[in-house]
Amino acid sequence: MSNSIFLRLLVVVFVGLTPIKAAATDPVSSDETPQWWLMRSMETSQSDSAMYYVSTAISLDPQYAEAYTQRGKIFGEQGLYKRALKDFDKAIKYAPDFVNAYLEKAKAFQALGQSRKAIKCLDKALQLNLSVPEVFLLRSKINFGMGDLQAVVHDYSALIALCPTSQKAYLQRAQIYYKLGEPEKGNFDSQMARKIGKIDEVGHRFSRIARDNASLVSLLEILNEGTKNMIVNN
Repeated sequence: MSNSIFLRLLVVVFVGLTPIKAAATDPVSSDETPQWWLMRSMETSQSDSAMYYVSTAISLDPQYAEAYTQRGKIFGEQGLYKRALKDFDKAIKYAPDFVNAYLEKAKAFQALGQSRKAIKCLDKALQLNLSVPEVFLLRSKINFGMGDLQAVVHDYSALIALCPTSQKAYLQRAQIYYKLGEPEKGNFDSQMARKIGKIDEVGHRFSRIARDNASLVSLLEILNEGTKNMIVNN
């Protein structure tokens, strides 16, 4: 191979590689806000990508409580609960009223078998907001594991107050009432669950009929339009 041909090949390779190197070192766009990176983290199903995106959000805003909470959730999904707790603590530090941080922290404590610390986090969440069903649901599970059935009844009662058509909540509370030796209350909740189930079944049927009718109407409209076109063309 002559020297001139060799030099030409080097130029081609260098030119071809240069854009790749530049792309890898491009700074973050001004349009890519911490919120944008957080949304990307929440949308992807790839753990490594989610971690990269949310960490980028934190690097852009070191006091971004929602981002610390999201990263803590990712650590939790990886079984790194102690690292998750550190991120939840940072989220709470920068946003003491952020309920979701306490909820996720409670999940981490639950996974570590520290039930009382988990309950303490959930109690704090409820002090801030009594309208988050997931808080009562998680607390009911932890209280059940601790054998505090009366507390479980209280949690499901609060959950039912928030979600009066929750069939599952009535069924779960019914089972607790039976365990407590209160069959009348258990029977009442079981009946309520059956009623809600029937209402849901009727609702599903009407929805299915409505969809079928809508499809039929669309088909008739298409046929009608086709008939008109045939008449005009003839």
